[in-house]
Order: sequence, then C-alpha cells, then structure tokens
Amino acid sequence: MANQPGRRRNHRGDVRATIRHVAEVAQVSTATVSRVFSSSSAVRAHTRERVLATARSLGYRPNRAARSLVMGHAGLLGLIVPDLTRQGFATLAQAAAVRAHGEGFALAVADRTAPQIAELALTRDLARRCDGVVLCSPDVADDEAIAIGQTTAVVVTQRRIRRIPTLLVNEHARARAALNHLRELGHQRVMWVAGPAEPQVTRDRVATLEATPGLQILRKAAADGSFADGFDLAAPLVASGATAAVALDGEIARGLLCGLARAGVAVPREMSIVGGSAGAGGEDAPTSIAPPLADMGCAAIELLLMVIRDQASAAALRTVKFEPRLEVGASTGPAASRPSEGPERSGWS
Repeated sequence: MANQPGRRRNHRGDVRATIRHVAEVAQVSTATVSRVFSSSSAVRAHTRERVLATARSLGYRPNRAARSLVMGHAGLLGLIVPDLTRQGFATLAQAAAVRAHGEGFALAVADRTAPQIAELALTRDLARRCDGVVLCSPDVADDEAIAIGQTTAVVVTQRRIRRIPTLLVNEHARARAALNHLRELGHQRVMWVAGPAEPQVTRDRVATLEATPGLQILRKAAADGSFADGFDLAAPLVASGATAAVALDGEIARGLLCGLARAGVAVPREMSIVGGSAGAGGEDAPTSIAPPLADMGCAAIELLLMVIRDQASAAALRTVKFEPRLEVGASTGPAASRPSEGPERSGWS
C-alpha cells in the first residue's frame, strides 16, 4: 500500500506523520509548524494549540536531531537543580555531566536559587537552547512541563508528571530504614525534622510508622531547609527529651550537628543524628540514609537520550525507582538515658 500523503515510513516500515501532514490538517504552513516546535514566540496562542493538538492526534514527533541542526545547538543537554551549592545536587550534576560527555553531549547546568529568575522562564530558555532538559524536583505546573515536553525532550526527578519519564527515590524505604536503624539502637523517642522540600510521600510514611510499638516520633517542620535552620533546631531537639533525630535534608542535618556541638551535647553519646546525604567518608562521617545520587545523574541522562533518539514509545511512561542506602557513621549510637518529658505528638509544628 502506498504511503499516505504527508507521511513516510520509518526503518521498521511503520507509517509516520510528517511536518507537511500536520500543516495540511491544521491548515497552516510548514514554517508555522516548525516555529511551534522550535518554541518560537512568533506564533499566536490559538494557532500553537491547534498545531500541537493536530500533532498529537496524528502521532507526529519532530525529528529532534534535524531540529537541533537547524537551530544550531546540537549536542547540548540541560539540567536544572534547586540549589547547586547543596552537596547532593552537585553530586548528581557531576555524574550527569560525565555521562553526557561519554555520549558526545555537553551539559549546561543551572539552579533555581536566583529570586530574580522565574523557574518557568529558566526552563523555557534552556529548553530552546538544548536538545533535552532534566528537571530535578521541579516546581513548574504539570501542564507547563507537559507543554515544554511537546517540543523538547524532558525528564524529571522526584515528581510524577503525566507523559514525562520520571526518576524517583523510594521515600518509603528511606523513612523506614532511618527509623528502624534508630530503633535497633534502642531509641524510643525520635524527632523527625522535615525540610520544606521533603516529598509528601515521606511524611505519609512517617505517619504510618508512628504506630510502631515502642517508638514515639516527634515531628518538627524546618522553616527554610538551611544550615542556620538546623542550627537553631538543636535547642528544641535537646529540650524535647528525644534521644535521636532524623533530618533527611543534608543542610539541616549539618546545622543540627553543629548546633549540638555548640551546646556541648556529645554526638552520638548523648544524641544520635541520621542525615540525608552521604558525606565525604572517613571515620567521622555521619550516619546517612542517602539516595544513589551519582546513579540517578547517569540514569537521568540515559533516559533523556532515549527520548531525544525517538525511543519514547518505551520511555514515555517509564518510571525508574532508586533504593536509598543506609551508611552507618559516627553520628548514631545506643540510646542515652534522657528525661521523658517533652511535647506530645501533635502533627507538624
């Protein structure tokens, strides 16, 4: 059977829609279709929506390699993280850069800390310049991320967005491993310090673990997730009567350790701390329950390249889940004898 007008067959013999077919059905020029898929601002909103809707109905996917050659930015990938000064995101970015280089791509890395740069504008700008973008824990709305993913390859981490490949940490296992480790050491009263970016699934898991016999969890919400925030929480931790604390945000955990040291509280003899990111190692490294961030950085690039190379039929609905690793260090030990008084559980404070 002959090819339908405006369509061609790929190497497997499957009929695929072309840019000309999209233009015919949407009743626009091929140049307009091209501008839509290059994220040009020179297309009216209603026209853009009509072209995208037509492309979806026909199953059209732009040739990303050809688009990159036309746009003059072939061989560049993007990565946006919340804060590059944080060790975990720096580790992920470094591993991603090495993996991208091994595949013949450079990696442009940006973070979202500058208040004068909106995340959505930053994401759109990088998407226009790159063949694909990895969004780490993005705050952009789902429909905005999906719209960007219609013209540029996109992968996200630590968040589920429909039709976009996702990398997730098993937060249930992370919470369970941290609390089980402390319970095995004899701790019965533990403060859980939640950072502002802590996934809801982690909070849900902690709530279910509150019913564990012999374990009382005092929950405390940190204000901004900074080192100073953790430092200031050292005094409430000591006053709570808890013998241990879990802070999966690495900056909060480091602040807590420093605040306890300043207050003269010996770790782990008087207080145990489980952090959320692995340190540099060595005999003084704190106990951590960390996701394999280097592995996640490599996997994010590999998944992104699957989309760029038009292998999205396998990748579009794919979720890759990573298991955390408990690394026992110098910040946890047997429970100390501490006063039993302290605030009762009353939700996040």
